Amino acid sequence: MGEILLGNIFKRNAKTKISLRRISQNSPFVSMNIEDLPSFFSERGEDCLFVDGPLDSEYIQKIAVDEGYLRSFLFQSESKDLRTRIHEYRKALEKMPAGLSSVVEKTVENGGLRNFLLLAIRESEFLDPWEDYVLSALKRNERRERGNSRINLQKTVKLVFSEGGLLQDSMKGYEFRQEQLMTALEIVESIERDSNLMIEVGTGTGKSIAYLAPVAYACISTLNQAVVSTRTRILQDQLFKKDVEVLKTFPNLDDLRVSVMKGRERYLCVRKLFEVVNLALNKMLDEEMSTELSGILIWSMITGDGDLDPLPLKEEMRRMISGNRFDCTRRLCPFFEICPYYVQRENAKCSDIVITNHSFLFSEANIRLSDGDAEEQEDIGTLLPGFKYLVVDEAHELEASLTQAMSYRFEPYELAGTVRRLIKSVRDSFGFLKRHFDEVFLRKLWTKLKEATANLDKQSTELVRVAGSPESGSRTTFTGKELEVIIPLLIAISDTLQTHVYIGTQTMQMLDDVEDRSEKIDGLEAEVSRILTETREWMKQIAGITSSQESRIVYLSRFERRADSFSIISSPVENDTLMASIFPDVSVKIFISATLWVYSRGSDGFNYARRILGTSSNNEAVRLGTSFDYTQQLKFFVPVDLPDYLPNSLTYLESASDITLNALKIVGGGSMVLFTSYEDMKWTLSRISGGLGDMSIHIQDREDSPTTILADHVNSEKSVIFGARAFWEGVDLPGEQLKLLIVYKLPFERPDEPLIEARIKHYGKRSFVEGMNKYYYPKMITAFRQGLGRLIRTRSDHGVVIVIDKRIVDPNRVYSKKLLASLPVGASVQAIGSSQILRELRRLKREKWI
Repeated sequence: MGEILLGNIFKRNAKTKISLRRISQNSPFVSMNIEDLPSFFSERGEDCLFVDGPLDSEYIQKIAVDEGYLRSFLFQSESKDLRTRIHEYRKALEKMPAGLSSVVEKTVENGGLRNFLLLAIRESEFLDPWEDYVLSALKRNERRERGNSRINLQKTVKLVFSEGGLLQDSMKGYEFRQEQLMTALEIVESIERDSNLMIEVGTGTGKSIAYLAPVAYACISTLNQAVVSTRTRILQDQLFKKDVEVLKTFPNLDDLRVSVMKGRERYLCVRKLFEVVNLALNKMLDEEMSTELSGILIWSMITGDGDLDPLPLKEEMRRMISGNRFDCTRRLCPFFEICPYYVQRENAKCSDIVITNHSFLFSEANIRLSDGDAEEQEDIGTLLPGFKYLVVDEAHELEASLTQAMSYRFEPYELAGTVRRLIKSVRDSFGFLKRHFDEVFLRKLWTKLKEATANLDKQSTELVRVAGSPESGSRTTFTGKELEVIIPLLIAISDTLQTHVYIGTQTMQMLDDVEDRSEKIDGLEAEVSRILTETREWMKQIAGITSSQESRIVYLSRFERRADSFSIISSPVENDTLMASIFPDVSVKIFISATLWVYSRGSDGFNYARRILGTSSNNEAVRLGTSFDYTQQLKFFVPVDLPDYLPNSLTYLESASDITLNALKIVGGGSMVLFTSYEDMKWTLSRISGGLGDMSIHIQDREDSPTTILADHVNSEKSVIFGARAFWEGVDLPGEQLKLLIVYKLPFERPDEPLIEARIKHYGKRSFVEGMNKYYYPKMITAFRQGLGRLIRTRSDHGVVIVIDKRIVDPNRVYSKKLLASLPVGASVQAIGSSQILRELRRLKREKWI
């Protein structure tokens, strides 16, 4: 067997050389030129090479072990010593079943990585079939049997959060924050009173631990369960991997049972994994995907939850191995007992705290409101446990998440694709079934299917005709008369689909009745089943659109990149009423965010939050400050000598792009420019990108992941992000990573957007102006505060914000005073000329303030 070598790359006499040494010895045993490596390794067979240095040589890239691969799929070593890490990787791989080596041999082409994996796995003492080890490490929670009634919430929380308390001992570099203690105590009071709470907590307070600790102690002491909902899956993982680990260092919380619940598509599907392994072993995957698959197999044997999110997978591979409700056969699946999604659901029922996201939370709410989903064949509300406490983090985002979850959407173009796949799968099945069933009967079914499809084509064509507006990207609200035409058409389409479902179900039944089972039959049956589930989902969406238009709006949205395709959408208008009806049996609901409060003369500033969260007027609401000193940490400029903002104004864009270019050239890296329009962003970039010199420009496209852009930005010293909506919130760039924030215009939604317009009317019972004041302006102010919150993330941060849109300081605008009064305490706006702003930037740069 080969041995493990370490290689140090260095330059000598204008040649690139490599110093090789055995892993077991300290001194080099050979030094050679890079070009001599091929002959050296050709004689040594199965040696493994770990390289310390740049992999400039194409040959080294082929033979060196990719440590990034091991970190991604095996574990993230904390050791800084390469030898120690290699030893840890090897020991972990030796715990894999020896039979896994046969898969590695056929799927991993890279010589060094392949040899290292085989070197370790072949040392394994575990001889059981490798298939038995897949998802064998899944963690399963047990329900807590007894509570700890001796816990006093008030005293315990003070013990944790007070100056010199337990939290200070648990977190390195922790600084006491009065606002954090007050947040925790407010939550304790709500729990003890069995009442709801809205609380705004400033950025930098440490609100995650502030709500998790009181809720955890409440669950431990009473045996009640809690659900914590966050805005994104990334925040879910952060809570679980970082904050919960801190919690478990506190007294009585070392046994805290916490689980994370995500949608089915985030988890590994075991059946699909084995199908893809089959493809790889038969050389039906390319080299890169096969190597990736071996990593996934290794990971599947050590993962405790089967959550695919932490893995750096290509999108195609992720789609091939992840679950979805169309493919899932639930309890009929032979791998049901080790299905990560269903194991996590069982874990949720046995957990003290379940961490989920807003999207999943409202999927649960939808099931409860509709009395369960017959297709799921599951009890009401089994996605989450019967919980008593609900904590909603980033609560300002709840309205958007609720709207998305409670909306119905029908796309004729996509339905046509589903029907085409159904016809193909039925035809393939009939080609096999004619050997087992009467051909005349099959022919009648086929004729019936073709007639139904022809009828469906006519109905869809008519729907496209009456939908109107050919303009790409447009949105149109359907009025009463238009609905009188469209609703019957949708009902007719759904009725026709009943025939497709009937014939598909008949086909499945016949395949099931064939006695001599084979892989082909199972494959045909699974394919028909998947497409039938998809077809039923389209019928469910149509039923949601056509069943009732009361308190809802039905509108058409055309796609910008495909003019012949559109969606018909039905969304709830009265989100406040809907929110009030959700989870009525949950006695303690805590809504927490850094942006719930909006200045309003004569009120406590939480009226807008109460509207979008559906809480009563006497619901307890608290606004706490921040630990940041904005008078010292923030410079806020508005150029008053630029043209007024007007939609599609070239003059405005030219002036805005000029000051943007000059400001970026002064500050350099650590900058971000926020837009509300992709068109404005593209126009600006076309005008200024040539003047940014060696700056690294990161541009957010519609389909781009903010995570990837942020990672590139952090790793570049002279980087600027040009971002749209996704970057207005949830972006954490402390210190040098963000020093300059430029806001192109105030983040107003288009008031003529169907849903926005409907909600303005809903909240403005007496007049349109009332709706603007109660809903439209506060919505913009909340979004603006979120954008501003990207800049100052720690007590040591300094930053400059330039808002180019001078409407923010225009006293004639009814929202200007409200917006300025809603800014953080100490955030002083300087409305001055653009040349003066640039002079100030140069001064701040000279003085190293930024």
